[in-house]
Amino acid sequence: MRRLTRPALLGSALLIGMTLAALPAQAATSAPAPVETGTAVVPFPPGEEPTWWPSFGDPRDDYGRNEIRSLVLTISPGRHAQPRNERRVHLSCAPYRSGDHPYGYTACQQLARAGGRPSQIRATQGFYCTREYDPVTVTARGLWDGRYIRYQSTFSNSCLLRAATGSVFRF
Repeated sequence: MRRLTRPALLGSALLIGMTLAALPAQAATSAPAPVETGTAVVPFPPGEEPTWWPSFGDPRDDYGRNEIRSLVLTISPGRHAQPRNERRVHLSCAPYRSGDHPYGYTACQQLARAGGRPSQIRATQGFYCTREYDPVTVTARGLWDGRYIRYQSTFSNSCLLRAATGSVFRF
């Protein structure tokens, strides 16, 4: 039995010795492992940003409360706004188009050109109306680009209303 244990111990010792001898030689020939450090964001100095670099301004300049464009429009017969006899629609142009206005797309375009002020809408050219007196009163209330809009006007008849306001009060 002694004859078998000696070569087995000697063989395993020789194997361990060769393995330990090879480790330092392997470590000396390979490059050291890179040490990970945290990444740091270094901004460009003021005035030296490249032209292709995106500029991030105040997000409220383009989005947020300034982009709300929503109005409640009413038409009522007579010289005064009367809640019991009025027709009412909701027109929302931004941030998304919605509401129950039948001509919402063209109404939003006309109001956008007028800056949200119904009094600044350009009158329709070539629109002929009779001279009958049947007054209608229109109102607009809501928000347009962060401003509160309150508009009320009385027209002699509904034909003149359509000529003056286009699709905005066409419901």
